[in-house]
Amino acid sequence: MVGSCNGFFRAFDKNSGKLAWVYDTKQDGAPLEFHGNPFVTSDLVIVGSDQRSPSGRAFIYAFERATGKLRWKYPAGSGTMSDILSDGSSIYAVTLADELVCLDIVTGGENWKYSSGVTNDDFLVTSSPALSAGRVFFGGMDGAVAALDAKSGSVIWKRDLGVRVSTSVEILNDSLYVGTIAGRLYRLATSTGAIISEYPLNTVPQGELVVTKDSVLVSLGSQSVICLHSNLKRLRWTKKAVKEWTTARPYLWRDAVLLADHGNLFAFKLSDGSDVWANDFGDVVRGIGSDSDILYVGTLKGTLYAYRR
Repeated sequence: MVGSCNGFFRAFDKNSGKLAWVYDTKQDGAPLEFHGNPFVTSDLVIVGSDQRSPSGRAFIYAFERATGKLRWKYPAGSGTMSDILSDGSSIYAVTLADELVCLDIVTGGENWKYSSGVTNDDFLVTSSPALSAGRVFFGGMDGAVAALDAKSGSVIWKRDLGVRVSTSVEILNDSLYVGTIAGRLYRLATSTGAIISEYPLNTVPQGELVVTKDSVLVSLGSQSVICLHSNLKRLRWTKKAVKEWTTARPYLWRDAVLLADHGNLFAFKLSDGSDVWANDFGDVVRGIGSDSDILYVGTLKGTLYAYRR
């Protein structure tokens, strides 16, 4: 499944590269863009789109996986750039109006909505939520992290960090990780929101955090990615791009971290950041998908590669 910034969402056969189906968002108005990760079931593909303008009109879409037929679409204002998450019969996303929405996965009907109350007039990227043990966790532009009951949307606890959340919210065991524009990364207790530890950074963390059993990957602007120990007490390694990291986020594949500097895709060992391999695709690499032995690499000019190491 590949969403692009020219308004098309496409499905390809992963073995042959043959186009299976395509949806053109121009039929819903102006072409929409796709940025967050979709949620895929045995029969549905659910993905958010965005149109970052004051009059923007974008949707969360549910397509039939086999045919691309539109099952439903939810009007999401200017849209969403967050990942789509699921818990049972519900899906969750954060809109560009800084609202956490819970939708019925079958009908697209709205179950509940929670707002930070902040007006996102500059269309800054909002924080992707996280799910764990019947709770959904939301980092708002008001500087607060909230834990809500996944079924009802009622607030269980709220922790004010003082300034806007600038990263996704991620869960590891009983800890929640989140960064703010004050240049700090926090580890909170999922049960209460209490601050367990924090790490001062030299700039604003942004985008999607990547959390593993003992590591946290953090993007610092477009040129640096750092790896911290999951206790947030030790820096493990840093990688700086020659030009800039162009992948939408750090990606994990097997035991490697994947990052692209324009056309060059690099694999670094997660444990210590050492070089594993590199490949030049000749065009700006933006998105990466994978299965057990194949990487799917999308480039800015629209070429999709199936790449086996």
